[in-house]
Amino acid sequence: MRRHEIFLFYLWVSQYFVKAVTNGAESYSTQSFELVHHSSYPHFVMFYAPWCGHCKRMQPLWDKYADDKVYSKGIKVAKVDCTLNTPLCASEGIKAYPTLLLFVNQERYTFRGNRNIGEFKQFVEKNVKTTVEAPSETFENQLEEDNSDVEAEQLFFRNFKTKINEHYTFVDFYAPWCSHCIALQPVWNQLATRFKHNKIVKIAKVDCTTEKVICKEQNIQAYPSLHLYKDGVLIKQYNKERTLKSLVSFIEETIKFDAEVDEKTPHLLKKSVSELSLHEKYKELVMNEYTLVFHMKSGFVIVFFYIPSLIDGLEIFVEFSKELSGVVPGIVNCEENKELCTKLSVRTYPKIIFFENLNDYFPYFGDRTKVGLHAFVKSFKNKNSKDSKEEL
Repeated sequence: MRRHEIFLFYLWVSQYFVKAVTNGAESYSTQSFELVHHSSYPHFVMFYAPWCGHCKRMQPLWDKYADDKVYSKGIKVAKVDCTLNTPLCASEGIKAYPTLLLFVNQERYTFRGNRNIGEFKQFVEKNVKTTVEAPSETFENQLEEDNSDVEAEQLFFRNFKTKINEHYTFVDFYAPWCSHCIALQPVWNQLATRFKHNKIVKIAKVDCTTEKVICKEQNIQAYPSLHLYKDGVLIKQYNKERTLKSLVSFIEETIKFDAEVDEKTPHLLKKSVSELSLHEKYKELVMNEYTLVFHMKSGFVIVFFYIPSLIDGLEIFVEFSKELSGVVPGIVNCEENKELCTKLSVRTYPKIIFFENLNDYFPYFGDRTKVGLHAFVKSFKNKNSKDSKEEL
């Protein structure tokens, strides 16, 4: 009995020891991944999504490869969950799951071979000319050296348009005397610290007491006003709880990266509709400021305003447009028609607007269904029909 107990004890110890030394590939976050680009040490990274079938089958192999000190010698094997780090995966151009990238001295190489440990080793040896000793410090230790707080970038008239034209920029329009603005300031700086290593998200602020021109152009009517811009275009206004957690969630949800993969054709993506494909597919509906004004002069117009990354409900609008009578339908890309969308105060996307004439237009706030849209249009037709009878 005593020998049996001793055997079980050693078995437990050995299992614990194995688990301690075989942890699999290290998971990187957006913050820790930033160090990959500044390290001379090679990193082999798997970008994946937990729901992806190919990724699920790949996971144990990747962890085994990371733990194999012979085959993975001279490199750091890691992984990134793109559902938790969507901005990072978007900035790295990840368009399929799993994607395996090797980072070596500011260069990156995509693995396209058979997924087995032997081929991983050959791929690394081919692209890593010289190996270096593994860094003694962990990524967490390195991050501690760069965890100082930062302040949101102050924007001015001279650089505002340039700055908001760089990917995603979240701007706090404030006044120094505003109590709500004062309360938000430390949280806003925490948000700036949270995204300081992010390449596609910037946190900024504008003092409306000194930058009155900017705030007038952006139609700021209350303090603080929190606007999220994408490539120079205002895409959303934030009106919810002003906590760090809520603000971070808002950013990540807004720029959520859509990279769903067809299991049968993993090399293909469910792509967002590009402007080129929109012009090809819906050529007869595409409008700009001149064509919109032209059609408004002759009758009713209903327009779907969008940016290529936010087109929810477009297919329904197109089907609805085929059933219209007496109303001209159209679609407008606000990235290509910024001045028009600014004039019409289109700040969130997508937005549907019904135009009675050049001066009277009404946004649609109902469900994006054909039934809802038809009822919306019918209400204006009936109204104008009634007005015409009263004039007679």
